[in-house]
Amino acid sequence: MNNNQLLASALAFVLVAGIGSFELAFAVFDETGTTNEILQTGSLNTREETVSQPNAVNLLTNSDFETGDFASWTTFLTTNGVASPNVFVFDTDGDSTATFSAQFRVGQVNFEGSGNTNFRGGGILQTINTAGGTITISADIASDMSTVATNFANGQGGQFKLFFDGVEVDSHLFGGIQGGTTQRSTLNAQINGVAPGSYEVKIEIGRPNETCPLCPLQYIDNVIAEGDASMVGGEFLSIDSTALMLAGLQSSAIWMIPTLAGLAGTGFYLIKFRTTKE
Repeated sequence: MNNNQLLASALAFVLVAGIGSFELAFAVFDETGTTNEILQTGSLNTREETVSQPNAVNLLTNSDFETGDFASWTTFLTTNGVASPNVFVFDTDGDSTATFSAQFRVGQVNFEGSGNTNFRGGGILQTINTAGGTITISADIASDMSTVATNFANGQGGQFKLFFDGVEVDSHLFGGIQGGTTQRSTLNAQINGVAPGSYEVKIEIGRPNETCPLCPLQYIDNVIAEGDASMVGGEFLSIDSTALMLAGLQSSAIWMIPTLAGLAGTGFYLIKFRTTKE
């Protein structure tokens, strides 16, 4: 089952086995009506259950900026920082295909003195929700002066820092960059033993200089925070015959089995699961 089908609108029906006696189990179906998981009632000892996705997914939304903006992301500035955030079409990963990427021109608002090492600028952040375990984070990054004449150079293309829950987990310093060139790299980190919950993923970019029209641009694209998405189930809800009929009409004939039994008044129930990852 692909990620888009993962229980976002999945239904679980109480099934009846045997004649004259009832053995309850919960059959979880995906959007196509295919059975994905059977949960015995003995495992459902509360009115709300937490279920983890079996396959790792990207927990970030709009991770490649293909909405053409910073939807789902928050932009920020450092102390005395300027960033000029924008979404622009650029070949950040060097595959010869330009796609939407986060674009910045970072530096100090007020120059902090010759030889200073204060990397000022800004960046982006987003909160993810995970069922815990191992989180693997990666991003394509670039520093670009390809549109600047080759006789110009800049001493600092930009420093990129990757943070997970406020802790720096990787960084890359581009250093000097020549006009007419683009430098590319990646950020990568693996965080083990993450407890279930919400965490902030942040990328910060800085330079120890002021910005200028001939200063380098910085790019971020293809940000991935891969892990298990957290899912929560709601209360047990009675299904009336109308709801059962609608379920049968909207999916395959398999839904008509609980539909007909529901019409007979056997007291079927529904559990609806939703995922925190769209």
